[in-house]
Amino acid sequence: MIRRARRVDRGSVYVMMTCLIMLTWSALAMILLRLASETRTAARTQMSAAALGLAEGGAAKALWESSQKPGYRGDDEIPLGDGSFSVSVKREGGELIVTATGWIPNKANVRFSQSVRVVATPGGGVLSWQKL
Repeated sequence: MIRRARRVDRGSVYVMMTCLIMLTWSALAMILLRLASETRTAARTQMSAAALGLAEGGAAKALWESSQKPGYRGDDEIPLGDGSFSVSVKREGGELIVTATGWIPNKANVRFSQSVRVVATPGGGVLSWQKL
């Protein structure tokens, strides 16, 4: 009777080890896929933040230029760091409306872009600053 029980149980260790190895490989694959996804998300977030920084820098430059040169209307594309930005300035009802857009890597080959709109007084007081 003992011999029969041993013959029946003979492959059970192999089956258990195979299941354990498959479970381990599945968990490892899920972890690696999640890591790759997080890395891509972090890179996108970083580039989006860089584009927003370019747009905000362009808006600040436009406000300064407007205080120095009353006829300033903006700039088409100015390279800065890893990207570029453009600015348009309009005067409506005694207010300056500045719209700035930042691009990564540039306007011709856009991967990421962000825009801001600033409403200010001609004296330099900012009334509103919003991301578009």
